[in-house]
Amino acid sequence: MNNYLLSPLEEYFKEICFLKGKLHIVAAYLPDYCNYLIKNNSEDRELNSSLTTFRDLTVKPKSDNLVIPNFCYSIYLSSISEEAKNLVSRESCLTVAQAYEVFESFFLQILTDYLRYNPSKLIELKLLKVNLILPEVEIKGMLIKSSGKNNKGLISITKKISDHFKTHESKNYFSVNIFHWFDLLSMVRHVLVHNRQVISNTFLDYLEKNKCNKSIELFDRQFERKKIDDRVCIYLTPDKASDIITWLNSFAHYIFKSISIDAGLPIDIPIFTPTGADIHQK
Repeated sequence: MNNYLLSPLEEYFKEICFLKGKLHIVAAYLPDYCNYLIKNNSEDRELNSSLTTFRDLTVKPKSDNLVIPNFCYSIYLSSISEEAKNLVSRESCLTVAQAYEVFESFFLQILTDYLRYNPSKLIELKLLKVNLILPEVEIKGMLIKSSGKNNKGLISITKKISDHFKTHESKNYFSVNIFHWFDLLSMVRHVLVHNRQVISNTFLDYLEKNKCNKSIELFDRQFERKKIDDRVCIYLTPDKASDIITWLNSFAHYIFKSISIDAGLPIDIPIFTPTGADIHQK
């Protein structure tokens, strides 16, 4: 029996693998290049500088209209090593934020596919009042409206669909409440995307208000804080980012497995088998 829920999961893993591969390139080669520069230069010097420009939209075309604001970003040999660490952290943070976006798309798609094949559930879930066969775009639209803050609505829907999903909320491999962890990750993702890694008072208030959910403990377990350019930022190493993504991957599989069990579908997924070339590269 084919599992029609497997396709969104495989698409999710495909995108995640791409993101992690890009992060690996930055983490592996940027520090090496910085070490090369330090090794081959005996005196401190400016390595690179950057300006930004704008045009006055109210003046006539073809005029001399390129203005440079009075700001300059410069990198010196003496600071390149620390700057590289911060850039790798920035890429790690962006990778986690993008992985979260990929997860959101997966979550919507797998629920959409489930409800498309089980339209009677739309009434049970109170998404519809009468039995109708709806196109995919309409089902997804209803799920988006029901998603709520930090996708809590989608989690609630999945709980109603699957007893297996509810059972392992806390009784799982990580021995944490996976929903509390995901809510924390949602808040972190907001800081990474909308506050450019800078820890805000709103985020600190969230950690304080959710002490009972062990939010501070979970945050300190996977994230670091670092002062960068006089601002306290969320700091991530590639290894920490990889660990967070593994948790997110595990949550995606948990959703797939839970809904598949409810639908009476097989839960097996294709597993990577190294080829001779892969083994040689390792």
